[in-house]
Amino acid sequence: MTQPPQYAPQYFVKDHCLYESGVNRQGAFTRKLCNLAPAVLREISMDDGVSSAKFVRLGGVHQSGRTLPEITIPAEEVEGLGWIVKYWGMDCILEPGLKTKSSVWNALQTTALNAEKVTVFSTTGWRQIDGDWHFLMPGEDRFTVELPSKMRGYRIERRCEMLDIQTAASLLWQPPAPEEIMLPLLAFTFLSSLNHFLKEAGCEPKFVMLLSGKTGSRKSTLAALTLSFFGRFTASELPLSFRDTANSILYNAFALKDVLTVIDDLHPSSRMEEQKMNGTAHPCRRSQFQKI
Repeated sequence: MTQPPQYAPQYFVKDHCLYESGVNRQGAFTRKLCNLAPAVLREISMDDGVSSAKFVRLGGVHQSGRTLPEITIPAEEVEGLGWIVKYWGMDCILEPGLKTKSSVWNALQTTALNAEKVTVFSTTGWRQIDGDWHFLMPGEDRFTVELPSKMRGYRIERRCEMLDIQTAASLLWQPPAPEEIMLPLLAFTFLSSLNHFLKEAGCEPKFVMLLSGKTGSRKSTLAALTLSFFGRFTASELPLSFRDTANSILYNAFALKDVLTVIDDLHPSSRMEEQKMNGTAHPCRRSQFQKI
């Protein structure tokens, strides 16, 4: 936290400690509330396309002068103040008193008036925002998109230039695989970005694509090549694997709307592993999202 918190007039900071001043039946008073100065830094709306959840980014300074680490917690957990000790340590002390906790909470709320308010999208793909259509991806200048850590390869690096078009076209002029493989694969790749509007028109694609071949035939390399239209991927850094659980695959794939993804490594080494992978593949097929 680089700027001192801006509290309502009845609260002030002295020696990095939060104080309250006011008037009661006994007259004017000043009392110490806690040995830190906490503040709301940012209010975050996490939008997954189905619902929106509120989170709060908090920071502060301890009496010792050390900057407290910034934390992000669900909005409904802020009022309880249990996060102070949980994340910042036992030496962050609230003073005794019946109204101390409610005063600290009220003071913290007043800092939210100056806090940044942002919307973070947790899915990719087409969204209508303020009447206009936008294709959401991490790296987008106008919107913040954050995906699960396994999806870190997805990203818009820069705007499309002529060199990009020429590079994409070279996959047709000098295909790295036979045309009977490359043409359907490229068609499937770009079909994914049309999925939203095809669904709206009542003709959403209901199939998956399988790349099958012997070990060493460069299946993963070819998958990574086409997937790189949506980010940066290599054969060893594909987003999903049949060695993940079905729940993990479905959870991560939910964030990947209108983009291609890959579930790699359908290569069981034993009968037991084959049964496990088949058990993972069935719910993925039933979900009918597009996969290679």
